[in-house]
Amino acid sequence: MNTDDPSGAVVVSSGVTEGRMDRIQRERAAQEKRCWVRLTRACNNHCLFCLDSDVHDGTMVPPHLVKEQIERGRAEGAERLILSGGEPTIHKNYLEFVEFGRKLGYGWIQTITNGRMFAYPRFAERAAAAGLREATFSMHGHTPRLHDRLVGVAGAFSQSMQGLKNLMQLGIVVNVDIVLNRDNLPHLDRIIEHFLERGVGEFDLLWPVPFGRAWRNRERMLWPKDARSEQLLRAIELARDRGAVVWTNRLPPQLLEGLEEFIQDPYKLHDEVRGRRGQFEQWLSGGQPPFCRTQQRCRFCFMEQFCGEVEKMLPLLSEPAPPSACTTAASCEKAARSGGPVRIALNKETAAWIEKNVAMIRSRPNDFTFLPDNYLTLAEYEQKGLNPLDALRPLHGSSVKLEGLPACLLPDAEPTEEPARWWTHDRPAGHLDDLVDDFVLRRYRVRSLRCRGCRFEDSCPGLSINMVRMYGFALANPLGFDPPPELCDTAKGPGLHASVVVRSRCSNACSFCTTRLIAADNRAPWPIDPWSAVRNTIEQLAGQGYRILRFAAIEPLEHPDILRAIRHARKLGFERIEIWTHAGPCRDEEFARKLVEAGLSAIDVPVMGPGAEVHDAVAGRLGAWQESLAGVGNLRSAGLSDVSAHMVIARGNHRHVVQTYAACCENEFGPLQSLVLAAPSLSAATSYEPVAVPLEECAEAIGRDLGLLSVAERGRFVGLASRCIPHCVLLRHIDRQMERHFATAAAPGDGDDSVEVKQFRKSLTEQGEKTRGFDLKRRSRCPRWADCSRGGDCPGIYPLYLELYGDGEFQPL
Repeated sequence: MNTDDPSGAVVVSSGVTEGRMDRIQRERAAQEKRCWVRLTRACNNHCLFCLDSDVHDGTMVPPHLVKEQIERGRAEGAERLILSGGEPTIHKNYLEFVEFGRKLGYGWIQTITNGRMFAYPRFAERAAAAGLREATFSMHGHTPRLHDRLVGVAGAFSQSMQGLKNLMQLGIVVNVDIVLNRDNLPHLDRIIEHFLERGVGEFDLLWPVPFGRAWRNRERMLWPKDARSEQLLRAIELARDRGAVVWTNRLPPQLLEGLEEFIQDPYKLHDEVRGRRGQFEQWLSGGQPPFCRTQQRCRFCFMEQFCGEVEKMLPLLSEPAPPSACTTAASCEKAARSGGPVRIALNKETAAWIEKNVAMIRSRPNDFTFLPDNYLTLAEYEQKGLNPLDALRPLHGSSVKLEGLPACLLPDAEPTEEPARWWTHDRPAGHLDDLVDDFVLRRYRVRSLRCRGCRFEDSCPGLSINMVRMYGFALANPLGFDPPPELCDTAKGPGLHASVVVRSRCSNACSFCTTRLIAADNRAPWPIDPWSAVRNTIEQLAGQGYRILRFAAIEPLEHPDILRAIRHARKLGFERIEIWTHAGPCRDEEFARKLVEAGLSAIDVPVMGPGAEVHDAVAGRLGAWQESLAGVGNLRSAGLSDVSAHMVIARGNHRHVVQTYAACCENEFGPLQSLVLAAPSLSAATSYEPVAVPLEECAEAIGRDLGLLSVAERGRFVGLASRCIPHCVLLRHIDRQMERHFATAAAPGDGDDSVEVKQFRKSLTEQGEKTRGFDLKRRSRCPRWADCSRGGDCPGIYPLYLELYGDGEFQPL
């Protein structure tokens, strides 16, 4: 019986599709005995996050082996049969296995599937007739574009949705698994809303596992375990408030503060360990650790804490077993009368004894140590357990000892170290289930993200996992925070990529510059970020696992500590360091050489015109063009080969886009890598008017000048232009045959992030009209985009543009 889920899901439902479950019901469902059988090592999807892709060899498990596992599971008492893969429905004997399970007496037969085979009505009908009761669909987006991109198959979304509809019409319970990743997390609430509207009442949210394609695509698929996501919390609340059942799978508990009822039952650890039983048994017997045991991979993995504790345990096999603690009033009384040290596990019974003996305890504080009485289930907690704050309240002000509990629960107590050994068996090998239980009871601890900065952060043991599930992270009250470190603004993603906004000065005064316009609106210049803020930010990003660092606005090269910052980033292990810069300061050859020696990997330079006249006018300074050219030349001479250029199109250079592209192909800047429309900087529409590009004029000039480029360069240029200029506007002025070069997806950051103008304005109003760069730069499609043949690929336009000029120039194709 295969109890490890190859898709990353743990099946915990009982066919509940509406109504809320209390935590004990959830626990019973999570611990239901089930038989999980893998039918295939093949799949008709090609998911970017598939953890099992390295073992997919295209084979089907022989039918006799499948039936043996099904029979074994039933003999062991399993009531639920789960058929999985790979993709189970592509096994030619799939329907036979469903019927076989029903005849053996399984009360509930479920499948984990991408759902595409169920798009065929006859197949769906035969599955239902054979005994299928529930199907968990792996759905990772709410639009064809998002889902199909993630699963690697065009048309998969529409086929799966048809399969979902077919099964629901047959009365089959359908729920949805969603593997969370950097691509779909911003849309999670909309994904859940999409399926709620179609009658789905149960969701499982899965943390990606750093294996297979998920590891190879880690920059897009994986995200740090301490990166709290408001989108995640908002989506869970949406589903809960709409009466849906929500499960989480492998999600780091600290991400769920305030929604602790959704923390995964630690019982799941048994499935994880059983699925790798051979590797763990070998490790515990003195062999090699699992192949995946590397710091780079482990920091993304749900099992990091368990494996870390096992690793620390192995050299201590000869340590004595952990001492017992008093768990009853009688044992407390007996130990106290002995006159020696007393270790008391906090529960309802011992708390009552403590309350009766406060005076005696206060008179002998050094003799008394209090520790948690942990339980494997919440049902046990309800019966025997007690909130540790209530148990310790009578002892406030005394200097007793705490073991295995955060100091903030009793600030005057003396924290003491726990015994090094936490397992009960002399030889952990061969006792994996017991080892997992011991870990849950004695070492599975979690801390709130609020605890960062507490003066006890390095020594705090954290809160037991089931204690948090029972009473919440609100138990934690971090002590003695140091003043929060100064930090620069940052933008994180995609992948392991992070940008640091370094506030400095800039010798240019570009007409579209966000920072310049905001500073003018505030009637005060931007302060220069001190070195401490730059250093702290780089160190924080390194600690969060980012490996590609970009320094951006205002002008990083004019910051007095930029060389120091690059060296520090290299020392911390950043693999690539980029700078967005106009490169003017590098007209100094020595400075350019020092930048490259310090570890600079790449630069991206804005170009605003085909020559000095136009460029300098937009840059707001005579000589800007020549200085940038010289700076780029010096960097190339110093050995920097990765030089990119982009054009910011603004009012003033919008008639010179093709000319600028042609000029860059011939000078130090090199071919443009992107075209960007100048974005709004302030929330008032009138502030955008002096910068906003007249799109019709821009497209007309592109059509006029396109002949300046070679045939090959025309195609590349049109591809870039189609990422920033609405397609209907562009096609009115260029040959329709050039449409084949258009981008097949909207510009990064657009597409599914598009907003209607009314939503955009409402969002700004709710923020008190404060400037939010992300919101201002989100794009909107015109109201008729759905009627356009290129509506799904069009980049749209900024909402403030529509407020200024309306949507009359946008005509569906």
